[in-house]
Amino acid sequence: METGAIFQKSPWRAIISMSIPSLISILVMMLYNMADMYFVGWTGDLAQVGAVAILSQPEWKGKTAYFAGIDKARFRRKVMPGDVLMLETTIIKVKGPVGVGRAVAIVNGEKTAEAELTFAIG
Repeated sequence: METGAIFQKSPWRAIISMSIPSLISILVMMLYNMADMYFVGWTGDLAQVGAVAILSQPEWKGKTAYFAGIDKARFRRKVMPGDVLMLETTIIKVKGPVGVGRAVAIVNGEKTAEAELTFAIG
């Protein structure tokens, strides 16, 4: 096909053939941003609170906490800008350098998210 041949037939064919890859990339980016904003952001904050909780104990002083997994995650409502988010983590089980913490995110006394976070100390 020679240069410019796509424009000689129908301009709509050119528009569609050039716009579909752009639309797909926009959709993928939108889904990624939504997942990051709603799920990864909250669990990351909860994991940081859990790391502070476990590393505040004397036997783990000077160590590093690693996020190892998430289980039983429930997201109950959206947190909006201006909301005061309270994060609570309770260590429920520790066996050697691996443990599990129960994490809860609260806004105005209402649970917005909760999960069990697995961590490893190294």
